[in-house]
Order: sequence, then C-alpha cells, then structure tokens
Amino acid sequence: EKIKPFLNTYCNTCHNSDESAGGVSLDVYVSEAHARKDRKVWEEIGKLVAVGEMPPKKSKKQPTKDEKAFVIDWIANSLTKVDC
Repeated sequence: EKIKPFLNTYCNTCHNSDESAGGVSLDVYVSEAHARKDRKVWEEIGKLVAVGEMPPKKSKKQPTKDEKAFVIDWIANSLTKVDC
C-alpha cells in the first residue's frame, strides 16, 4: 500500500528494467516475498535512503522524513531481519 507508491514516486524513474541505475531494477519486485529473496540489495537500499544518498539530491521529488522512516523501517523489519 505504501511501499509501491514510494518506489514509483522516488525510485523507479532511474531504477527500472529499462534503466537500471547502479545495476538495480526495483520495478521487478512484485511482492514482499519476492523482495525478501534479495536481502543484501534491500539492506544496501535501506542504508542509502537512511544517509540521504537516495534519492539523489538532484531529484526533483524528495520523500518526507516520515516517508523515509517508514521505508527504512519496512526494509529493516520485513526484508532484512533474520529471526534465528
């Protein structure tokens, strides 16, 4: 509900099947389960969003602090967290 619109608004312009900036295509993920298979990729995405490198400063649209926090939290708790 919130992740797909975030990716469409702030990420998929550069990270898509046609133009995979940095070798990352985010439009290929169709579900959370599918994204969970690429934990390392999502861990790096979370780090880049957290430090403000993504989306790049030159992007016209920038997520709000709350939007960024939500996505970082979702990555940490839904995709990269490992429950031993």
